[in-house]
Amino acid sequence: KVEYETSDRHASKVYKPPYGAFEKHPTPVNGDCLFHAVKQSGNLQIEALLLRDRAGQYLRDHRHDSFNGTYFHDFVSGEGSDMVRVDQAIAFLQVPGNWRKQYGDLAPELIARYLNRRIRILSSRDGSLITNMGPDFGDPITIFYNGGTHYEAARPREFSALK
Repeated sequence: KVEYETSDRHASKVYKPPYGAFEKHPTPVNGDCLFHAVKQSGNLQIEALLLRDRAGQYLRDHRHDSFNGTYFHDFVSGEGSDMVRVDQAIAFLQVPGNWRKQYGDLAPELIARYLNRRIRILSSRDGSLITNMGPDFGDPITIFYNGGTHYEAARPREFSALK
């Protein structure tokens, strides 16, 4: 934990967790939690299910773009040619409630690129940084991930004085 001074005259120090002070806010456990978490954390006007659809459209329009040095079409695993696999991923991503790790792992990067904003993913367990995705500029959207099955929204935490 990093200490820093506060302007509160009743306290001299508060503690700031890594990567800012955020608290978790629940999202539905329905296969769409990532999209709800990004919408809530980013204060976005777009509905979560429309954001989900846009992630699929982004993949359709940018299937030949690279993702961490690997083309999107190479990143999507499964049977068939590169294009068949990408088409399967697009179709899967655009159906509300669908979630499968092989396609879901690509979704945060697609959303970040569609929104042209960095998405910072923190551990639900300890607040440590898991990864950053998307462009390296602007105000990031911070979300929590439990490392396996669920994303939650992140909101700035209210600091309280420590005695």
